[in-house]
Amino acid sequence: MEALAEGARTLVIVAEPRAEAIGIYRSLGFADAERQVRLQRPADASVANAPGRDARTS
Repeated sequence: MEALAEGARTLVIVAEPRAEAIGIYRSLGFADAERQVRLQRPADASVANAPGRDARTS
């Protein structure tokens, strides 16, 4: 919280909307200000199916 002590007026915390952490932040008085969405598509199918690649991130 050093930034707040030095005059920052906004603190940004990013959390998954369905995860436990967001409930904790809300219970401490933090409020939702915006929603971020991220989509990602692999360059080609061979990249998505490469050995060692986590299928959940494809």
